Amino acid sequence: MSLSPPAFISHPTILKSAQNLTQSQSKYEGGYYLLNTDLVRTGLHTHTRALEAPVSDCTLHALNAIQRTPWKINGWLLDVMTEAYRSGSKLGGLPYADTVDLPKKSTEEWEAMTEEERNKWKFHLSSIHGHNARMESRRKALLTQIDIAETMRNQPAIWFPHFLDFRTRFYPMPQGLHPQCDDFGKALLEFAEGVELGKRGLFWLCIRAANCFGEDKMSLAARVKWVEEHRVQIIDSAVDPLDGGRFWAEADEPWGFLATCRELHEAWSLVDPTTYVSHQPVPQDGSCNGLQHLSAMGRDPIGARATNVAANKVRQDIYTQVATVVERLVSEDAVAGVALAHEWIGKITRKVVKRAVMTTPYGVTERGIAEQLMNDGHTEGMDKKGQAATYLKDKIVAALDETITSAKGVMAWLQATAMALAEAEKPFDFTTPTGNKVRQSYYTLNRLRLNTIAGKLVLWEEDRTGGLQGRKQMLAAAPNLIHSFDAAHLTMTVNAMAERLGPNVSFAMIHDSFGVHAARVDDLSRCLREQFVVMYQQDWLEILQAEFNAQAEGLAEVPHYSEFIVPGDFDVSECLDSEFFFA
Repeated sequence: MSLSPPAFISHPTILKSAQNLTQSQSKYEGGYYLLNTDLVRTGLHTHTRALEAPVSDCTLHALNAIQRTPWKINGWLLDVMTEAYRSGSKLGGLPYADTVDLPKKSTEEWEAMTEEERNKWKFHLSSIHGHNARMESRRKALLTQIDIAETMRNQPAIWFPHFLDFRTRFYPMPQGLHPQCDDFGKALLEFAEGVELGKRGLFWLCIRAANCFGEDKMSLAARVKWVEEHRVQIIDSAVDPLDGGRFWAEADEPWGFLATCRELHEAWSLVDPTTYVSHQPVPQDGSCNGLQHLSAMGRDPIGARATNVAANKVRQDIYTQVATVVERLVSEDAVAGVALAHEWIGKITRKVVKRAVMTTPYGVTERGIAEQLMNDGHTEGMDKKGQAATYLKDKIVAALDETITSAKGVMAWLQATAMALAEAEKPFDFTTPTGNKVRQSYYTLNRLRLNTIAGKLVLWEEDRTGGLQGRKQMLAAAPNLIHSFDAAHLTMTVNAMAERLGPNVSFAMIHDSFGVHAARVDDLSRCLREQFVVMYQQDWLEILQAEFNAQAEGLAEVPHYSEFIVPGDFDVSECLDSEFFFA
């Protein structure tokens, strides 16, 4: 069955409105037909929207391909999720309904406490408040997803119109339930059009199962073997998810894993599993994608190996590498008698450093790393949580300097360039590999206070005469440019897939996670590697340098990248043979 999608975008600035629909399209209903909506959305700052025709045809073609994908509700999984929640179960990370009661102390107990004890008590109460608030937020989000899914359960197809942010990243317009949701939301959706598994589809469906469970550090063959070894538990999960062994609930992405268990069971039940018609999106995820782009841009062989851009025979894990360096630095301090180091002995794991490493290409500050360590609970049980977090933050930063030197050099150059341009009141502009014109312009904001009958209201507006916020321009430059480059890679991959397989490919695209039907993953794997090579065969340091020099117009002296980085000799074409680049 072929489902005809509504016509969403054919113009670079607005969505089609109702009067433009053809007779064959008029059977579809939806508010998006009646609303003219900006293609490029921003908040208080106009950024890219201030430019004339910034979006390329290349990007529009990819955008239309993504939003042309028909989806439907996975009714079986919706029933399982609804029943589990109504029973009060915590299976698969369901947010339970009960709040944690706040402990109380009498006046006498409070007065007998020291100042330090009172501070600890206040922090404890604050933690409980925060936990209850997070649970309430998660409950509301889940119930919204379930409600939307129930409403759309019987629809043969659902489409998600998309928009671009100012970096030209793709986002779905509908909120609540969409293909870029959390594990709950994504599991409730599946491709409306099914495709037979064929010779290789079952292999990739097994890879999806292993990845969802958290077994994504092994080779592809080892992941398939892991699935075969757990066939009994997978079938039990599909047949009796709530009253069986509940193996699926142990997964990193339990609901996505459960949806995959269902398809595997149904495929295995056939005489010929290759004929099974699959509806599950099977994603290929980048290996610390921001650092992959920075390593390719700097032709850095060390960074390329660490992030699997290189054709490694064994999968490399940048998070484990950083954790190993941090562990060494902490051990050296402990031997030297540093008290705070002893707080971390035996506690340095991949998980402790992962968030810091992952967010470094996207501009996390050193203070932000310390806050991450506390917010993620890694300092629980320590007497001086703030000091312990600050100490380990310094070790993580030092470890990053050892492991991703080239990437940090590129980031420092971009930051220095943005600051130099800001001091001359010039926005940070650049062209992406797909021909989009991107502008970063954090101008000063004016605040207007209004008194209304409902209370005080504060309005903000961008003031271009007030000058650019130099520090914000500097800190945002590297992450915004990298976001635009990963969007370009996605765009090029979607267009290459459409050219290779025709216009009716279904896509589940989330920035650095590219998904298609299981039977089409081999084509996707090849396309995304080929397009990455096409993208980085060009010398982007030189291209960007020329753009920044031209933009300065003699009013600013922008630094040359050679002051921050010496490009390496890595051959990006190695990526074509890298099993673990996206996997």
